[in-house]
Amino acid sequence: MDNNAKIKLHSRVRHRRVGDDGVVVCMHNGTVLVVNEVGSFIIEKLMETSDSEQIIASLCLQFDVNDAQARFDFEHYINHLKDKNVVADDNETSLVT
Repeated sequence: MDNNAKIKLHSRVRHRRVGDDGVVVCMHNGTVLVVNEVGSFIIEKLMETSDSEQIIASLCLQFDVNDAQARFDFEHYINHLKDKNVVADDNETSLVT
């Protein structure tokens, strides 16, 4: 992933916290994802900003992990969300609806 990549949620994705975890509903394709505390945190940050570097820095602070671990986890999770058509980055022209 490009260090300056801007990640965006699909406009028809909704998220709700359930305790420490969360539920992501993709209204455009009917997918429902149950996410853990870290996944829920990332989704919430994506609702605030598309700046991946800012989100990675927030992960370091929130979960007391080093930059390399936060970056690895973030990139792995974003790739998973891309596979589910939940997010896209600047290099992708549109999300499939």
